[in-house]
Amino acid sequence: AAIVADLEKEIYPPDLAQDENDWRDELEDDANKYEGGNASFLIMEHGSGEPVPIGYAIAYMAESEMDNDESVVLYVRDVALKEDKQRKGYGRQALQRLVQFASGRQGMSIEFYARESTSYAALKNSTDDLEKMGYRIVAEELDEDHVGSGENFYLLRLENIQKEKRAA
Repeated sequence: AAIVADLEKEIYPPDLAQDENDWRDELEDDANKYEGGNASFLIMEHGSGEPVPIGYAIAYMAESEMDNDESVVLYVRDVALKEDKQRKGYGRQALQRLVQFASGRQGMSIEFYARESTSYAALKNSTDDLEKMGYRIVAEELDEDHVGSGENFYLLRLENIQKEKRAA
């Protein structure tokens, strides 16, 4: 939790950063609600020395945040990278790892809580990559709680393409 809180202070503006206690609560309580359901990890850069944390993905199995849906999904609370490490493939690797986690659980749906200028934009620009990984964006909702706060946040729903075809 301390590493995530430190990274968040570097990555986000002060009004959006959570402190260590908030992260500890989320990582210990929410992320462990379902056995084997914690998919959170640090994103590390392996340079010439010791691996260095440059970002994180906070994701865990949870009930859907979408309106009128109580199914269990992989809820991606946040994927964040230091600004100088963006657009270098680390985000795509993190996305692949999250998709593998969901695919390994009967192709469960994925919900991303996404900041408009970062994760949301990256996901909307990655539809081809997502489809190659076997998922596509099927729904999005604006987080009404953050409207007017300077930046919008969205909840995006990704469905497994093969599972979607079987259901049709």
